[in-house]
Amino acid sequence: MTLRHLGGQRDPRRQYLFLPVGAGGSALGRAVELDWQPGELGKLRGIAAEQARVLFERASKGPGDGAGADTWQQLHEVLFWDPDHAAARKVLGHRGGLGEWQVLEEKVRIREATRPHPLMNWPAGSWRLAESAHFSVAAQAGEAETLELVRLAERWRWVWQQVFFDFWSSGASLQRTLDGDAPRPRNNRRHDVILFGSRDEYIAQLRERIPGVEQSTGYYSDQQTVSFFYVDQSEAVLATWRHELAHQFFQETVKARPGVFDEGWLWLGEGIAMYMESLQDHGPFATLGGFDASRLQYSRLRRFREDFFVRSSELAQLSLAQFQARTDIRDLYSQSAGMVQLLMTDGAGKHRDGLIAFLQMLYAGRLKPDAWKRTVGLELAGLDEAYSPYLAVQPDDFKRYLLNPARVRELALNLNEGATPLDDEAFARLGQCTALEWLDLSGQPLTAPRIASLAPCASLGRLFLTGCDLDDDTLRELANLPGLAELDVSRTNITDVMLAELRKSRSELKISR
Repeated sequence: MTLRHLGGQRDPRRQYLFLPVGAGGSALGRAVELDWQPGELGKLRGIAAEQARVLFERASKGPGDGAGADTWQQLHEVLFWDPDHAAARKVLGHRGGLGEWQVLEEKVRIREATRPHPLMNWPAGSWRLAESAHFSVAAQAGEAETLELVRLAERWRWVWQQVFFDFWSSGASLQRTLDGDAPRPRNNRRHDVILFGSRDEYIAQLRERIPGVEQSTGYYSDQQTVSFFYVDQSEAVLATWRHELAHQFFQETVKARPGVFDEGWLWLGEGIAMYMESLQDHGPFATLGGFDASRLQYSRLRRFREDFFVRSSELAQLSLAQFQARTDIRDLYSQSAGMVQLLMTDGAGKHRDGLIAFLQMLYAGRLKPDAWKRTVGLELAGLDEAYSPYLAVQPDDFKRYLLNPARVRELALNLNEGATPLDDEAFARLGQCTALEWLDLSGQPLTAPRIASLAPCASLGRLFLTGCDLDDDTLRELANLPGLAELDVSRTNITDVMLAELRKSRSELKISR
């Protein structure tokens, strides 16, 4: 075990954001969880203190007149290595001392409501109100479920405010704090959220207010400045919570104009919200992006399997009404997610600061004709050219940077132009993705042992093998995959005899040819 494992092995196409938790989320606490030996822990104390010193020294130089996000993020990482680093805690606005630091966002109070709800008309006593530093949650749900929403929302906001620091604050403001001339940058607005006890209640109470709410799993209204959710801890619904809260943060944290995307750039607004969907919480730190992000699998599927692509200059011109009227809107969302992740992470985030500056102008209603090129530093045509190469997955990336295989539910690993074929080690890694539901291996070189490595993926229901070379042994292993329900073997070398044998062994299997 090395020091690198404690802070996470850094994927250059993924952002790492450290959360300001107590000693249990520190490097030492993480090492204890990983069963490090006493001698190793002793060495770690010295190494961690030095790492914190170096990071704080770097952060202390400040952003000057530049973007402040990197400095703000470094201050949070200091606390991972040394949770009692008083200077970093002071800049971040934490209170307390040695092992007893208090972080404002961790405090929540909850009480039964004694008045009717002003928006939903719930009678007094039929709902409860939970308030934290940045959220006011009105709920007709259990206390535990309500508190969990508040806890998650505050953690997600920690991530958002680090990534988009320069949207809601500035490097100059942070520099003044570091110089001791001003308190920490902050925004104390509470975001309103309404939580229903079930999906049925969510639909029944919102059907008349929000047309089409039956098709949603959460919704943010920028007119009423409130998010509507219902109790459901499935990852798909939690991703929607992150998506809608991202819209709420951008709209409410600064003075934003109404109807930001009415006349265009909706792909960017939705792409940013989908980027927040990719958040993975690892306890002391969270990540955004990565080749395994759920939305990115659909970006890859649409681009390489279905050859779907719309020029970003055309996307930018679509008004809200035009965008929503498109019959290929799901495909547009997939492409938007992929393009935004590229802008946020490609080249170690070289376009990130410019993109955030562009968002700031967009929300403020101060866009000029040349704003994109001047701030982002990449022509829209250049974004189009970079898109396909960015989506390609390399075997080494897959083997090194799959942070939590057990969480992965879908993967598009089709062999497209610019990608290198997966090897045996990569297929063994695939077998660790035990929650996998669908997998695209189109064009990849297959063997019977490689397919056999997928046997632990009991939930794997859909498998795309378009353009693959298949033999009898490989087909026998396919027939043995326990959860397989749909198989695409189009443009393969499968013969009628081979197909008949496969159908004989798995009569219930739906096969596309």
